Amino acid sequence: MDVEKATMEDQVLDNGRLADSPRLCSIIIVNYNGSRFLFDCFSSLLAMKYPADLLDIIMVDNGSTDDSIALVQNNFPTVRIFKDSENSFCKAVNLGILEARGDYIGLLNNDTIVDENWLMELANVLNRHERAGAVGGKILFKNGIINSVGIDENNGYFRDRGFGESDIGQYDKIDEVQYVCGAGVLYRRQAIEEVGPMDNDFVIYVEDVDYGQRLRKQGWKILFTPWAKLYHEFQGSSKSNRVAYYFCTRNRLLFMAKHRPYQLPGAIKTTAAFRDHEYDVVFDFLPAVLKKLFESQDLQVINQTLSALVSELVDVFGNQKVENLLARMEVALGYRKLRIGIYDHALHFMGGGQKYVCTLASVLQDKYDITYICNKPVTVKSLNDWYDLDLSRCRIKVIPLPFFEERHCQEINAAMVTADMENPFQAIAMESANYDFFINANMLSKCLPLSNRSILVCHFPDTDPGPHFAAHKYTHVITNGEYTTYWLRRRWGMVKDLILHPPVNMYATNTNSADPFVLKENLILSVARFEQTGSKKQKEMVKAFNFLCKQYPSLMKSWRLCLAGGSLEGTTYADEVKQLAKSNPHIDVKINLPATDLRRVFAAGRIFWHLCGLDVDENESPQLIEHFGMTTVEAMQNYCVPIVNNGGGQKEIVAHGESGFLIGSLAELCEQTRQLISEPDRLRQTMLKAYERGHQFNIEKFTLEALAFFKRLEDEYVSIPNPIIAQVAHTY
Repeated sequence: MDVEKATMEDQVLDNGRLADSPRLCSIIIVNYNGSRFLFDCFSSLLAMKYPADLLDIIMVDNGSTDDSIALVQNNFPTVRIFKDSENSFCKAVNLGILEARGDYIGLLNNDTIVDENWLMELANVLNRHERAGAVGGKILFKNGIINSVGIDENNGYFRDRGFGESDIGQYDKIDEVQYVCGAGVLYRRQAIEEVGPMDNDFVIYVEDVDYGQRLRKQGWKILFTPWAKLYHEFQGSSKSNRVAYYFCTRNRLLFMAKHRPYQLPGAIKTTAAFRDHEYDVVFDFLPAVLKKLFESQDLQVINQTLSALVSELVDVFGNQKVENLLARMEVALGYRKLRIGIYDHALHFMGGGQKYVCTLASVLQDKYDITYICNKPVTVKSLNDWYDLDLSRCRIKVIPLPFFEERHCQEINAAMVTADMENPFQAIAMESANYDFFINANMLSKCLPLSNRSILVCHFPDTDPGPHFAAHKYTHVITNGEYTTYWLRRRWGMVKDLILHPPVNMYATNTNSADPFVLKENLILSVARFEQTGSKKQKEMVKAFNFLCKQYPSLMKSWRLCLAGGSLEGTTYADEVKQLAKSNPHIDVKINLPATDLRRVFAAGRIFWHLCGLDVDENESPQLIEHFGMTTVEAMQNYCVPIVNNGGGQKEIVAHGESGFLIGSLAELCEQTRQLISEPDRLRQTMLKAYERGHQFNIEKFTLEALAFFKRLEDEYVSIPNPIIAQVAHTY
């Protein structure tokens, strides 16, 4: 349609005449590795018929790695250059606008060459039409074919008017248009100040349409003049057509959410990516689209739009993916706390692995909504008592598994599940969908996670992958040390996201003396479970101590051995150890000590023995070697010198000859113990080094690392960051 108050003079070329009261014009060029275009582009700008003293040319460079900046500095010294490390077109434009001095502010692609009258004709239109907020010219390809003479909208799609047509004068009239192409446009500063900066969420492409919509909403007109010509290398500055495909498809949906909410549900199945069956790409867009909807619309519009949108999305992606998406948006928009479900199939047993994740829960419970999921009844009070923790803000949800209940199994043994049967852990998988983050606390490898994010806590990959194996489906993996990390990669082909050493907090409380040595007793201590298999080697320790007493009676006459640890009902191994120890009154066997009594034992000990994994071939049975060694650290925190098996995680804890000793046989155990007892000064110095080393694995360090890790995951989960152009070019 014709512009109001248009005169015949408006509809012809100004023939080099500048309108009255010429204005200062700033021209912003955003550049990223576009050095091949820049010489021609800037040369054409400086050759324009526009007063040089009224021309402010700005280049915003988005972290180019080519010679763009040097080229412009050396050849066009009047160009003002600003740098931004992030390659975002919209962000760069906004930076340029902040630095612009002009009454009129133009945008120009770096892959363009302007006609000598380009800026003059655009400025003349703004001079003559006070309510014109923006004006664009005739954009041609280098062969003279039309690229754009404005942008039209049809059913939520945006198309360059005249695209691909020969230029035979059919558009040689100044018109009001819906939008103009951002490859070459001049804005009135007053309009920019009223409308605000470009929307950074668009990153690149469709940002010109969004800005045009905002201009018109504020009552500004958008004009087209055929007399302002420029020549454009179409998508020359994009890394690939794939970048344009991705952002044009995504940003069309963003535009709908922002300006055409009722058209948004119907727009999903009409996107180019959907038609090309790239459903994962469409799904990637949705968090940003929903965020834009909630930011831009009132509650009534959101509710009406969301109902229809969910119906469309479920039809495409299924209930589970859509429920996960909506759950993420609830957290991202601040409607509720992050929900974390922690599954431990052995929670009803007292153990180091259980203590590890219970401590994690206690660290996280103030910030997140924590639910413990287990298969057998257990209470929060029991967990508090067992591990000396406060878990009062955690809930427990018991989900019995019929497969194990029917067989009266006290232990949930995943090895009983075979390929020809239904996975009994499906009930836990379904429960996992109710949480934002699902933590598998005890590396049960057959439990499939259905939550938005999932964390596998791997104390050790005990078995090879088998039927219903799902460990590789988790989005993140936490390991307890280097040994587990190595075998996780070797056995399951997985890599860790974080090594989070177990939290150990067994520091002695009797620290009245500057010399802890005087507070100790002549006690050799071992703390480990009395397992039926004898894997902790308590019988071997009895034999070693008896050997020392027999061989060095004078040296050992004041020394005792205490074997402490838990034992399950029905286990006979502890009784066998007791029987073996009866012959030596200097050996005590203490079973299932309360935490307070265990602390007293640690406080009394001078030397700590731990032999799990002794004589085991690591390559054949790595699971039988100590994966980390929490009790070793507990001993070190109590000034106990560890003499432990040289294998598994113990090597990560003990620096041989400094903070303890690593041995490979009972003979070495006995000899190293004899030497320490014989040299009190050396024993004292090693006790101090052991205590110092124990700080590396304490609960304070665990807390800081755990909170930092979950903060990073939470930030990623709620932030819905804008896509990075380089990653889009690489990934899609």
